[in-house]
Amino acid sequence: MERKVRVLFVFLAFFLGSCGHRVMTSDCFYAISTGTSKDELVKTAGKPYSIHRKCDCLEYEYIERITNGNRTIQEKHYFFIIKNDQVISRRVEYINPPPYSINSYDLQTTSTDPNSNQID
Repeated sequence: MERKVRVLFVFLAFFLGSCGHRVMTSDCFYAISTGTSKDELVKTAGKPYSIHRKCDCLEYEYIERITNGNRTIQEKHYFFIIKNDQVISRRVEYINPPPYSINSYDLQTTSTDPNSNQID
């Protein structure tokens, strides 16, 4: 009986730990306008992926990854510039992985030696 309670507790801890996680999307990004407070930004979009110090400003970075299976098709990096605890600017950078990283099977089975097709 005690073991069942432990298993249930661990399950609930993992389940509740996964609740409330926010993911930045383009809809969320465009809903946050300049002049929004830093606290409202974190409340709306969640904790940033990273915070960069830029002169007298802070740059909050959020990342959205668009995947297909276990491969990343596109990454969107959302940046918010914070000064005096308010959003003063924002931008998006789109990052596409190089096409050769998507199908590595051809790279592993194709010879790069130009003389490999010659018959002795």
